[in-house]
Amino acid sequence: MTAPSLGAPEDAGSAGAHCPPPKDWRRSIGCLPIPLLFLAGFGLGWLIGGATGALWGAGIGLVLGLLAMGWLVRAIRGRR
Repeated sequence: MTAPSLGAPEDAGSAGAHCPPPKDWRRSIGCLPIPLLFLAGFGLGWLIGGATGALWGAGIGLVLGLLAMGWLVRAIRGRR
């Protein structure tokens, strides 16, 4: 049994091939607030309240990230 080839030229068109970057960077930046605020909330919560604070901070950061994502996507689409 042979191992599958990873990134061989013959399977460049397959589903596992590297996806090209989007033509319009603004379409892919809409979800950026989610990981940023999630990690910021986690870190701030950890500093304030240890493990329990990290859980609360991550949850609050996730909710704020979702709200900020909606606002950012709306702002980007509103300019068009």
